Amino acid sequence: SDLAVFSIELPDARQLQPDYAFLTAAYHQVMIAGLTAFANKEDHSKPKIDIIGLGGGVLPMSLHLYFNVDLSVVELDPVIAQVAKEWFSIDASIPVHIGDGVQYIKDQSNKVMIFKRNDLPDDLDTGNEVDVLIVDAGGGDDTIGMSCPPAAFVSHSFLSAARDYITDDGMLIVNFVAQSTKTYRSAIDTLKTIFQFVCT
Repeated sequence: SDLAVFSIELPDARQLQPDYAFLTAAYHQVMIAGLTAFANKEDHSKPKIDIIGLGGGVLPMSLHLYFNVDLSVVELDPVIAQVAKEWFSIDASIPVHIGDGVQYIKDQSNKVMIFKRNDLPDDLDTGNEVDVLIVDAGGGDDTIGMSCPPAAFVSHSFLSAARDYITDDGMLIVNFVAQSTKTYRSAIDTLKTIFQFVCT
């Protein structure tokens, strides 16, 4: 993650602190701009957001500090989570689940679908669906021309699970970096078979 820092002068030292008010990565700015759709939810509740991929915690911390959201993060690597806490001051109140993001979303989607099949009242909060799912996971496969996310995050099975996990008026935001036009088009085509509206 790119991160702006500011310096704090202490009596015996100088300390650098993360500046989460300034997003240095343009794609983070675009991701946050997409969230303006939820600024005025009809029921005035906090938008629920899950982020797959923690990195240094820049995006989650910006959302936590400057937006009124209910936020949780899924990170595959426990070392990344530890570094984010120790070195980048990620707030301990942000839930960080350690595990496979693909499996996490599939598990959450299954819970939502079980709830819906039981014909429970629509106004009963399942506690499961999210308004926004952000996939900001690195570690893509350069052999297929994709830097991020890993291919599993643009597979039909994952995207179908994501659709079921997101509220009917919710959105999926994906940090997608492809060096191959074929890979890019394939991912967009898959998205279009699952989601009614796709913006690139």
